[in-house]
Amino acid sequence: MRTSIHLLSVFVVCVILSCCEQSAELIKPVGVEKDHAVRLTIDWSNRSQGVAVPSHYTVRTGELHLHEISETTFVIPHKFQPGQHSIYVYNPASHISVDGTTASLEVENGYLKALPGWFFTA
Repeated sequence: MRTSIHLLSVFVVCVILSCCEQSAELIKPVGVEKDHAVRLTIDWSNRSQGVAVPSHYTVRTGELHLHEISETTFVIPHKFQPGQHSIYVYNPASHISVDGTTASLEVENGYLKALPGWFFTA
């Protein structure tokens, strides 16, 4: 029984990782504005056929958490100082929670919840 659970867990993680790999080009930093703001363009064209475009997504960078963004081009309302910054973008998906930089599948009574939603991240 535990072997089945482990195999199912590995399968689900592979599915999630394949979604992440497909969406690696999801975010295209268009450029840095004059005031050090970053403009993102979300490109949904590389998703699998039959997978709907999420209605909204979240952008996280440092302490800034922006939820329910639906525009395909979005200027992050933050003045970035020169240097390297990490920006995380992901959509809410059923049975998947995000804590920091880790996405986890929900478990109920020791089993993964069935049919998690499509999870895109970049």
